[in-house]
Amino acid sequence: MNDQPSSPKAHKMRKLKALETREKIYKCANELFQEKGFEQTSIVDIAEAAGISVGGFYHYFKNKEEIISIWLSDFDLHYQEFYTQLLSDPSINRLNALDKIRIIMIGADKTFVAPGFAITRMSYTLMMQESEASEVIMAPQRDYYGIIRGLIDEGKEQGDIRED
Repeated sequence: MNDQPSSPKAHKMRKLKALETREKIYKCANELFQEKGFEQTSIVDIAEAAGISVGGFYHYFKNKEEIISIWLSDFDLHYQEFYTQLLSDPSINRLNALDKIRIIMIGADKTFVAPGFAITRMSYTLMMQESEASEVIMAPQRDYYGIIRGLIDEGKEQGDIRED
């Protein structure tokens, strides 16, 4: 056995390869989720599509729900950027909260529909099930929900949205 420490270059190459593998697994899983549905896609399916072993999958992800969680984090990041950009437009700031919510919801449709209707269907299906995936999707601390809650509060303050 070689007791020599690996070179910084070799270490960097292994980390890069690991990131590439993780990204490949993520992409393959999302494609399969769109094609077959979340529940019908197995870890074996994902591993085979990514060209890795099932154990390799578990080296990078703890379960399928973690992949959904990452997808939602990406979605929320997109929304945070979209909302920040929206607020930088003076004409948007003059709108009432309901109109801002409409603009945000249209943005949500474009984000969900752009990757394909299957992701939208999968997300809404998972929301209605009691599972770890639905808990991730419906987590109240998600940025997306924070933006909507903030706009609802603004609408209540402006009198555009009733308390009841």
